[in-house]
Amino acid sequence: MLAVAAAAAVLAFAAVRALFGSFVFHWTDLLFPWALTAGCAAAARWVRRVLAEERVGQDRSQVHPLTIARLCTAGSAAAWLGAVLGGAYAGAAAWLLPRWGVLAAVAEEGPTVLVGVATGTALAAAGLWLERSCRVPPEDGDPPRLPGLAAEPR
Repeated sequence: MLAVAAAAAVLAFAAVRALFGSFVFHWTDLLFPWALTAGCAAAARWVRRVLAEERVGQDRSQVHPLTIARLCTAGSAAAWLGAVLGGAYAGAAAWLLPRWGVLAAVAEEGPTVLVGVATGTALAAAGLWLERSCRVPPEDGDPPRLPGLAAEPR
């Protein structure tokens, strides 16, 4: 995930260096990622509560295991999106910050870019928290299994 963020930072640095002035960083662009961050955090808290209360199962009064699996997938996707977003804004910040006192446009867009870095980081953290919350611990009597094996190793 860090490699993806670094690649996004390098690409964004090159794009901002070549195209600065062609596009504008708006704070409204960050509304959806913040909403997604809040959704991931709320879902992580809900999943932790459901798992602690042992309400996962096939009964109608329980939460279906596929719901937890879908939330795990959503958390993973949000974490990757946060890595790309945070890396891209970090690359833009790497180009903009040294020019803060020189270019007037940088003084306008700089705070938005810094909030973008924080947004990407928060989204990645919330997504990873949601993904981690969806992992069910093994039962006390269950021996650990190797990934990909349906039966016990011989």
